[in-house]
Amino acid sequence: MKKLISAATVLALSLSLGAFTPKNANADTNVESNVTEEQKPIDKLNEALQKEGAQKITEDEYFDLANEALEKARIEVNKQLEEGKEDIKVEEKIGDQDSYGTVTFETEEVQPLPTVKNQLVQNSDYTALAYQNKNYSHTITMKGIGYQFKMRTFGSFTHGKNSKGYAIVKGYTYQCDAQTTWPYSASDIVRADRVDQSYVKVISKGTFTALAQAVNYHGYIDIGLYGTGNYKVLRSKFDH
Repeated sequence: MKKLISAATVLALSLSLGAFTPKNANADTNVESNVTEEQKPIDKLNEALQKEGAQKITEDEYFDLANEALEKARIEVNKQLEEGKEDIKVEEKIGDQDSYGTVTFETEEVQPLPTVKNQLVQNSDYTALAYQNKNYSHTITMKGIGYQFKMRTFGSFTHGKNSKGYAIVKGYTYQCDAQTTWPYSASDIVRADRVDQSYVKVISKGTFTALAQAVNYHGYIDIGLYGTGNYKVLRSKFDH
């Protein structure tokens, strides 16, 4: 009887293992089919370039080209900001190959919070406009084969003249929002440094992590806020 029970047990275990075999086989197949999803962007790009008969490129070279394009976009955005425009979008190709992808720089026109505007402040020495609120929002995107890295830095600041008549940044807020697509995750950090009473520098960093690898990519946006009510992008960059 004891032998019969053992045989039955063995038979049950064999059936159980047999029942799990197809699922395990499918899982192995899925792992193999997802290998391309676990490749770095530069590997996917070079595969595409090879199919096109084009020369491969290193990761350093690729990011250098992307940042050259992004710097060109940053300069154009600042130029348009100086002209009084705020709803701006500049897109640039990365390098001379379509497969390289694009970088985009967007500045969104955000309506300021309700405040008392154009209210006169009087004292014995001068008459000046009261402090006013101004919002800012800048987004950079790097997009290519199998990836998209995007980060937005935004907030508001209060500007005007102090009791001595000097233009100052009285108060400010700042936020950052990094976004990406599968198979990456995104996180971000942001801070603001008051350089002096008329100038605040907002510094932000986005991190894009490959879920299947210990690989990080980064994006950066630095913005200058000024007591005159102007603002501009000081730095925009992606690296690895």
